[in-house]
Amino acid sequence: MEDMSDVKSAVDAIDLTGNPIVEKLDSLSIPHSTYPHTLSMTADELVANVPLPSANETHTKNLFFRDKKHGLFLVTTCTDAECNTKELGKMLKLEGKVNLRLADEKILLEKLGCKKGCVGPLAIMNNADKDVTLVLDEGLMGMEKVHSHPLRNDASTAMVPSDLTKFLKEVG
Repeated sequence: MEDMSDVKSAVDAIDLTGNPIVEKLDSLSIPHSTYPHTLSMTADELVANVPLPSANETHTKNLFFRDKKHGLFLVTTCTDAECNTKELGKMLKLEGKVNLRLADEKILLEKLGCKKGCVGPLAIMNNADKDVTLVLDEGLMGMEKVHSHPLRNDASTAMVPSDLTKFLKEVG
């Protein structure tokens, strides 16, 4: 069995200086707390590995969709939210045939500058072409804090929803 103190030491040793998300938040004077944690590839792993201090805080679940006719969408929800693509197409008022499918990692890297498992709403900062539509679940806005990956899945950035919205407006 692995010595958990070694895991904690490795997590504590993660260097977040130079992280472009953290740097941008700091340059905009947007309050946040960015902290290292156990590497987590999925929202379920994140919930299991990184418990939050309150039920009024949430990690995010992020799905990067592509539709040949309607383009690219980054959908960010609370971790316990279900995402039905047919319903999502209706909520987004997409007309005609809608075929939302998960985009491949190559497109994710090209458009948002991160790998699978590392994406979050903050990654929209890297969408230079402004061709990805960010869709935020309104449930996030009712939380005290939203925790999201800053382009890596061994750290999270926590902020109040209004500051998340401010950041997204500033970069987007």
